[in-house]
Amino acid sequence: MASRSGKMRRVSAQTSIASLQATSRLITMPSVTVQFHMLFDELVEFIADMMLQHSLAVELERFCPTTTCVVTAPADLPDEISRFGHVDRIWLLYKPARARKYERFNLHVGRLREKRLEQSHLGAGTDKAEAFKTLKKIADQLKKRTNPGVWVIGATGHVGFMKIFRVSPGAANAARAGNLELTGPGSTQSFRVDPPDGRQTK
Repeated sequence: MASRSGKMRRVSAQTSIASLQATSRLITMPSVTVQFHMLFDELVEFIADMMLQHSLAVELERFCPTTTCVVTAPADLPDEISRFGHVDRIWLLYKPARARKYERFNLHVGRLREKRLEQSHLGAGTDKAEAFKTLKKIADQLKKRTNPGVWVIGATGHVGFMKIFRVSPGAANAARAGNLELTGPGSTQSFRVDPPDGRQTK
């Protein structure tokens, strides 16, 4: 009995160590994050270009009801999205040389509700050097298609300029024309392309 109890404790300790190692790996894994507002047509064009340039496939995902669809040809992406319907998330699928499995890069698609466009987010990481090099290129190219800095108005009315948030030319023009309202996830924040109340960017 004592031997069995000791064995169980060793297994438990090994499991705890493995869990800690897995958590540490996630924390230290090289990653990128880009938070941005972009018109959906602009986003689809960007994804198709990345598929072509980096030999990616993509997986479209809808949360409710749970549905997925893999697209391998960049030219087919617009039609596949039209058939698929609403997209909550796009997984960018990259297979490094001699790898058996795809690396999956997560791109959350900001929801458009009437005139309110939520922020999108490319947030992904990988411990594969080749895959991270590609992921970094994708993030850099996304930054080239967006401009840094928006005014953020919090739920309490606090206003601040955030350079880490980005906006595409199409979304900025639509916001300036009054055709679009830029919001954060859950609509707890609103965003302005130009300084509100005559404020100046520092």
